[in-house]
Amino acid sequence: MKNKRIFIMPAVMILCVSAVAFSYQIGKDRKLQVNQTVNVSERFEVNATAARESAANIDRYLEENYQKNRTKSDEGRYTMNGITPEGYPDYYGGMYINAEGNLVVLLTEEYKDGVFFSSRKAKSVKEEIARAAGQNDIIFGYVKYSLRELLDTVEKIRNFKIANKNAKQPAHITDFGAWQNKNVVRVGMYPLNEETEKWFRENIVDDPVVISEEYTEEEGEDGYVNHVWTARLKDLPQVEFELISDAGYSLWATYSMDTTYHYEMGKYYLQEYRRENRESVSLLISSRRGNYLSLGTSYKDREELEQILGQMETFSEYLSHQEYPCEIYYSVRFSELQTLINGEYPETISSTLTVPELRDSALKDFAEYAVVYQLCTDQFSEEELTAAADNMESYHPVVTRPDGISVSYDDLLMLYYGDAISFGCLYEILVRENFSDTSGSPE
Repeated sequence: MKNKRIFIMPAVMILCVSAVAFSYQIGKDRKLQVNQTVNVSERFEVNATAARESAANIDRYLEENYQKNRTKSDEGRYTMNGITPEGYPDYYGGMYINAEGNLVVLLTEEYKDGVFFSSRKAKSVKEEIARAAGQNDIIFGYVKYSLRELLDTVEKIRNFKIANKNAKQPAHITDFGAWQNKNVVRVGMYPLNEETEKWFRENIVDDPVVISEEYTEEEGEDGYVNHVWTARLKDLPQVEFELISDAGYSLWATYSMDTTYHYEMGKYYLQEYRRENRESVSLLISSRRGNYLSLGTSYKDREELEQILGQMETFSEYLSHQEYPCEIYYSVRFSELQTLINGEYPETISSTLTVPELRDSALKDFAEYAVVYQLCTDQFSEEELTAAADNMESYHPVVTRPDGISVSYDDLLMLYYGDAISFGCLYEILVRENFSDTSGSPE
C-alpha cells in the first residue's frame, strides 16, 4: 500500500486519498468477474432446466414400466419419488445434475461397454434411457451399486430406527438417505455417551469423567437442536459442566462436540483463588466468552495497565500449578472511548499468549493508538513511539505543499480502517506546516 497523500493549498486544505483510483480499478475488476459469474450461472440454468425436465421424464418412465406390480402391501414402505426399491431396474444407479448443469445418469459397472455384457446390450440400455429422457446428449457414469441396492439398505435403516424409537436409549440415527452422485448410503448420528467421553478424554482432560446417562435437547442460537449431557470429573465432582453435541446442517446433518468445561473450571479456580488471595485480582472483571471464562478490564494509563497485567500474571501462575488444565481468555482495553470505532480499539484479547506476550502485544496496541491519535504520547519513550509508527509504515501521511514538494511524516499514522486521519494527527501536521491561526490541542 502506498503512503497516503495530503495536498495543502494556500487558502483551502483538501484531504485526498491516493487509493481512490486504485479502488475504482478494483471495482472494475470485480464487475468483470461478476459479469463472468452471471454468464456461467445463466449457462448452468439453461442446461439445468433441460436436465430437470429429462430427469422427470426418466422418473415417469421408471414408474410406468417398473412399478406395474405395486400392491397395497407397499403402503408405508420407504420410497423415493414414490418408487419402492425394487421399482428400479438392476442396471440403474441413479442420476444427478453436475456443476455444468448437465444430467448424469449412472449405470452399474456391468453395463459399461463390453465389460460383462455385450456392447449391444449396453448400447440398448443407454438408448432406453435416452428415449425416456427425450434427449440424446446424456452423460453416463458407472458405479458399483445399483440404486435398488442403496434403497434396500436405506429401508432397513429406516425400519431399524422405527423399531427402536421407544427404547430407553433410542437409536441415535438422525437422518439417512441414498447419496446418488457418491453412490453411497449416508447415515447421520448423534454421538453416544461413550463417544462423548472418548472425545473429552482425547481433547480436553485424559481423566475419568462421569457423564449423565441421558441427554437433554436444547435449541442453539442457530435454531438447531443440540444434545447436552451433564458431566463431572470423577475426582472433582463439585464442578459440573456440559458436553454438547452441536448440530448443524449443510447438505446433511452434521455434529461437532463442544464443552463448557473450561468456563466452569475457570469459575471454580477463580473462586478458590479469590478466597485465598482476595486482593490479587481486584482489578479484573470476569465474564463469559463463548464456553470460556474471560478476565480483563479497561485501563486509563500505562501504570494501570501494568497493574492489571501483573494481576493476570499471578493468576496465570496459579493456574499453571493446578491439577486440571484450564484455558481462559485475557483482555485489556484502553478506556478512552470517544475516539474509538464501536468501542473496539485498542483491545488486546488472547487465550493463547502468555501474560508476558500479552503485555508486549497490549503495549504495542496502546503505542500505536497514541501515534494515530496523538494522545497519551507522554506515556511512551521516543523509541517506543518510533517503533509503533514503523510497524505501520505504509500508513504514514504524506503532505504535498503548494510548491509541489511532498513530505512524509514517518512518525505519524493515519487510521488504517478507512483511509482517514484523526484530528490529533491532522492538528500536528497543521502545526508543523506553520498554518496560521492554529491553536488548541489534540484533545
